[in-house]
Amino acid sequence: MLKSFLCHMTFGKSGTEKASNLKCDDLPTDVSLAVFVVGARTEEGWDFLFEKYRESLYTSLKSRIKSALSISPLAHKLKWMMEQSLEGSVMKTQDLPYVVTSVSKNPKGYKHAWDFLRTNWHSLVK
Repeated sequence: MLKSFLCHMTFGKSGTEKASNLKCDDLPTDVSLAVFVVGARTEEGWDFLFEKYRESLYTSLKSRIKSALSISPLAHKLKWMMEQSLEGSVMKTQDLPYVVTSVSKNPKGYKHAWDFLRTNWHSLVK
């Protein structure tokens, strides 16, 4: 997964074909998180990571991707992520506290997290 993401971010759409030439599957967890965070800074990278989040069966990988997505400077993606966590169809509702907390620690997202909590307070305390 990391190999295909690195190739996608480096070579664009043809990167998936070049993934077999890279040897980066054995990167440490913190390094892979750093790569994901850098990738989540762009629309294309965020969307690519979110697809990998949806496809992944591994909880640890999903957790790292979710962390990277919540650190993104893309405010509309942060709002969408919180809304989807509340809805529970795309992201698990049980992840909502983590998502809101992570977004609130993001300098680009803390105001959006506060607005989200104020707007949805009655739904959250039910």
